[in-house]
Amino acid sequence: MNKSLNKIQNIDYDYLLLGCTHYPLIENKIKLLIKKKIKIINSNKIISKYIYDKLFENKLLNNKIKKNIIEIYYSKYDESFINSAKIFFGNNIKLTKHEI
Repeated sequence: MNKSLNKIQNIDYDYLLLGCTHYPLIENKIKLLIKKKIKIINSNKIISKYIYDKLFENKLLNNKIKKNIIEIYYSKYDESFINSAKIFFGNNIKLTKHEI
């Protein structure tokens, strides 16, 4: 990661778009490595807000809260993904595999 970010340190830019889903997880490290005053755009926040707004607009929000359970649906079993999900969300998760 440091090697990739070192390549962009000397480019003159105003914004950095975190376009991949896992980049926001390391956003603070990215800020430290690039050491520039640039605006970082977190695509996860933009996409989440867009989805929320569409669900709200179409009256599709689920207002029922399930306490302490996070359901994650995935299509391919990947031990790394499962371990990462447990690290980020703890053991209070329900993992459900769906074939596509």
